[in-house]
Amino acid sequence: MERRLRAGIGGGEIMKQLVTERLVLRAFRREDFAAVHAYASTVENTIYMPFGPNSEQETRAFIDRSIAAWSEEPLRQYGFAVTRKDTGEVVGGCELSLVPSGNEGEIGWMLRRDCWRQGFGTELGRALLALAFDGLGLHRVFAICDAQNQASFGLMEKLGMRREGLFLEARVPNKLSDAPYGDELRYAMLESEWRIRQEMDAYNALPRHAPSGRRGDPPRVRKEAARRTRKEVRALL
Repeated sequence: MERRLRAGIGGGEIMKQLVTERLVLRAFRREDFAAVHAYASTVENTIYMPFGPNSEQETRAFIDRSIAAWSEEPLRQYGFAVTRKDTGEVVGGCELSLVPSGNEGEIGWMLRRDCWRQGFGTELGRALLALAFDGLGLHRVFAICDAQNQASFGLMEKLGMRREGLFLEARVPNKLSDAPYGDELRYAMLESEWRIRQEMDAYNALPRHAPSGRRGDPPRVRKEAARRTRKEVRALL
């Protein structure tokens, strides 16, 4: 992922497509309207969102804004339609927005309800973090959600993001609440934390016998096994 992102962004080019194991994240198109409106116009999909359910006009306006954002200079919004590799259908949207005041970005996502709990959120979240840290060299990335949205903050934690705070009455209430305001959670990750997590993931992907050799091996053999492990980890990053 790192090499692909750097190749796509380097030299002033804009990375408009990110590819994961099962997803292709690409720029929105106007012909995506029906697929986007199918999830953005339902209460079930927008319960914890500060918008929706969308009217047709609101969905069209969202797509137009997302398309137009790719032409802005400097580019500050990387908005993607989430499509499945196997079918090509649009099943959601996600975005990395750069904060004007610093070397920082915010990520967010939305998936069609029948695509929940299948690991798609983890895939797109990791792709957005890789874009932010490996592709754009950001220092910090954060994400927010309704404090009652357990699926959303659970995904943030799975991605390795830290809970930074609970902000009381900081957003519009979710659609299940009768309160005038809703509470908001904020999670974040630093570039240094992303690097550590990448190293840990690479290490955990190695064969279990690799780190220290076989039990009973002489010290020289175990030392060589450890050296090979470090080399393999570096090759995976």
